[in-house]
Amino acid sequence: MAKLLLALIRAYQLTLSRLILATLGPVCRFEPSCSRYAAACISGHGPLRGSLLSLKRLCRCHPFHPGGIDPPPPPRISPSVPVQKATWQDRSAGEEPSRQADPGSTGSAWPNAT
Repeated sequence: MAKLLLALIRAYQLTLSRLILATLGPVCRFEPSCSRYAAACISGHGPLRGSLLSLKRLCRCHPFHPGGIDPPPPPRISPSVPVQKATWQDRSAGEEPSRQADPGSTGSAWPNAT
């Protein structure tokens, strides 16, 4: 779905956007333009959230809004990526993080420990 939306945005940029630029001149209120903003949002946030962010941006594009620089929001951190945290059970059990020694060392993980 995201590839289809990005292809439609690209088709708009190559056809209608250039026609508007040639006839009316530069009319964009924002930097980046709404089509580049939409492409960045769909690429970074996925088709659903990216489309909603793009629609919100299009609603701000009117003669009474001052415009200006409005970059797309950074992508959210995915909750599917596991985050390892040390718990109080790990510390109370006396476990320490493992330290690996260099292959050619004397067996100590600490530098200059002889």
